[in-house]
Amino acid sequence: MARKATAAEEILEALVVAQGTGCLFEELITVCPGLTWNQIFSEVDR
Repeated sequence: MARKATAAEEILEALVVAQGTGCLFEELITVCPGLTWNQIFSEVDR
């Protein structure tokens, strides 16, 4: 059975895709629809 990606893994994957072009916080919210902005902020802050 496949495991669900953690919030950190999902965010890192989004950043890998955006590598070299930069990524605004608002874009992370858009490309990680399964996460709340609080979850994203907490992971980025950590």
